[in-house]
Amino acid sequence: MNTVIQISKAMKIDRGIAQQGLDDHYAVLGVPITATPLQVRDRYLVIAKKLHPDVTNLTKEEREIGNRFFARMVNPAYFALNKARERAEYSNVLKLVAKRMVKRSQKVVLYSEIAKALAKSPTQENYEKAIRMVAAVQYQKIGRMLDHAGDLSELNLVFLLCRDGYAHLIDRGGAEDTKVQVPKDNWQTMKGDDTRIQKAIPAPAAPVNSGSFAQYLRSAEAAIQKKEWSVALKDLRNALKLNERDSRCHALLGVVYLNQKFPAMAKTSFEEALKYNPKEPIALQYLPQVSKAGGASKPQEQKKNVPGWLRWLRGG
Repeated sequence: MNTVIQISKAMKIDRGIAQQGLDDHYAVLGVPITATPLQVRDRYLVIAKKLHPDVTNLTKEEREIGNRFFARMVNPAYFALNKARERAEYSNVLKLVAKRMVKRSQKVVLYSEIAKALAKSPTQENYEKAIRMVAAVQYQKIGRMLDHAGDLSELNLVFLLCRDGYAHLIDRGGAEDTKVQVPKDNWQTMKGDDTRIQKAIPAPAAPVNSGSFAQYLRSAEAAIQKKEWSVALKDLRNALKLNERDSRCHALLGVVYLNQKFPAMAKTSFEEALKYNPKEPIALQYLPQVSKAGGASKPQEQKKNVPGWLRWLRGG
């Protein structure tokens, strides 16, 4: 399978609103659902500059991925939210998300700590602050764009459900503690790289489910041995949702990306692994190799697709 097709398949948010089968345009742009058209436009211009092919600090493959992401996700999101008619139609579809979940007797499970924190105190102020925090680093690393978009989509879903009176659809993992409040100081935006989210949010109410994490990790290792890269990728992403500070998990993700011919994304994963454990052997072994990797092939012409919200209404 060529690189272009692999990149196309990877460009899908798998949490939050997007997990309900609907494109989350707000998550792609990194703006709250409450954003004005002017805020949407300003954010679009910021992203355009960050993903522009002439950005000097990006590798050839990173520029390739950035171009594909901009064409396949950022542009459609902007066009859906920038025009009054399309935005109104999309807003109406968003209102159906909770009703669809009720009809299916479905609850949402939150993976990001920042979304769990918002669920405890889902005010509009806390929601908008949380969005700004994630958006501030959303496009700092090409390899983390989808992860951050997933965080944003979870925040959007929590806000929608709580705002419209469907907070009971959020699976809180047990009885809800109504006395829990989010300390205001913990919601201040912090400078730095991806670690800003873990430092800026309250500690989890319960420890990581190590059994589920270990199960995902073992499954991923078995898939890697069989060279089943797509299976390993899915297991590792699920594992990172439970514990995104595990160095071995990041290192194995780098191995998967490397074998899928994504050297830039592999490099990001190996660097993440070394950030949490400077002596991680897998990352130390492969990081020099991916640091010298070349670029990807030229993107093919993009086909026009039916808008995501329309596909969702049709059950696609």
